[in-house]
Order: sequence, then structure tokens, then C-alpha cells
Amino acid sequence: MNINEAFPAAFINAAALNGKTHTVQIKRFDPKVEMTDGELKPAIYFENRSAGLILNKTNATVLASIHGPETDQWVGRSIDLRVEKVSFQGQMMDGIRVAPATQ
Repeated sequence: MNINEAFPAAFINAAALNGKTHTVQIKRFDPKVEMTDGELKPAIYFENRSAGLILNKTNATVLASIHGPETDQWVGRSIDLRVEKVSFQGQMMDGIRVAPATQ
């Protein structure tokens, strides 16, 4: 058993993708999810998945370029989630990037 399965997270992280690309369908957009520090961030949620994805500026911009800037238009659309090396606070680490669906 993967120990991460014993403690399901509310949001997807890079480790949850196991280095694979996942095609997902957007179920809903939430513009204001409260983080543990009280900050509000946008998130998307997917069909057949309990965990959502907190959107950073890069992923939000890519989504807008794929499906348009109106978040209502994102619902029902598919995207790919994949792991890429990203720079975060001066360090390279695994991060999630969205891309047009390949399936």
C-alpha cells in the first residue's frame, strides 16, 4: 500500500501523479479556496477525483489560452496534468503543469 493513500489530500501535488501524464475533465472552478495561511487562491476540481488543483498564475494562463479566459467555459473540458521541473523560491522542484489534452 502506498502510505499517501491512507491520508488523502484535498489537492493534487506532483508526487500524486507518479511521474505520469493524467488526462482529466474539469468539473468545477472555485475562485476562492482558503489556504492554511488564510490566503485565497483559485482551484479547479475534476470528474472522478476527490482532490482538486490549486491554480498558480502559470497554470491559470495556460488554461485561459486553451479554453478561453471565462472560467465557466472550462467546465466539462479536458486537460492533461503532468510533472515538470519548476523553479520555486530559488530551488528546482517537481511541479504540476497543465497542458491541452492529448486524448
